[in-house]
Amino acid sequence: LSLPQSPPSPLPMRSIGYITPEPITALGTITGSPEGKAALSSFDTVYLQLTPQAEVVPGKRCRIVRQERPLTHPLTGKRLGYLVSILGDLRIEKVEGRIATAQIDTSLDVIQVGDQIQEITSWAAAPPFPPATLDEKVEGVVVGSQAGKVNLSLYDVVYIDRGRRQGVSRGDRFTVIYPLAGAGEMDRVVEVPAGEIQVLDAQENTATALVISSRRDFPIGAKVVSARAE
Repeated sequence: LSLPQSPPSPLPMRSIGYITPEPITALGTITGSPEGKAALSSFDTVYLQLTPQAEVVPGKRCRIVRQERPLTHPLTGKRLGYLVSILGDLRIEKVEGRIATAQIDTSLDVIQVGDQIQEITSWAAAPPFPPATLDEKVEGVVVGSQAGKVNLSLYDVVYIDRGRRQGVSRGDRFTVIYPLAGAGEMDRVVEVPAGEIQVLDAQENTATALVISSRRDFPIGAKVVSARAE
């Protein structure tokens, strides 16, 4: 494999997204803006409907998220949960009962009425991370991608069906395996390395990873095998 390369610009760690097995638990929902905008972005003021359990005070910063389509395993058809996109963050300015006013500090994508807010997860570092070593060999499958791409390559963010329960943690690297069909009398499928991914964040049974090197495009459903740090 070629040596891992750094992305041409810093990858916003808040934007990588994740898979959740159940619908997200939110602090509130964006209900509108003073101007009635359909597309919201940095520095816009928004109104929020807070959930009964939300503990929100002026000055609190929250991340803005969107629960995307349900995700199923590409090989088994098993339900994996929901893909969650992280769209930016905002700061609470005023709270009156269950209604709040906030200003969007950062927008990583277009923000819309109906998007939700959560507690912010702080990222300690930006990729590439120092490689970590798994104690045992772990095999998995690429089950989705951040942008919904089918053919994946360098710097794409992908999701795999292995997580903390299987021993996966931030920094772990996996080789992506590409099935290459043979020809002639020896017609058989040969597995060749297509690239390498590094885990950015691990959930219980899934993980988010970045393609850090690539020899060829690979599809959703490609096999990944843990690679030991050298």
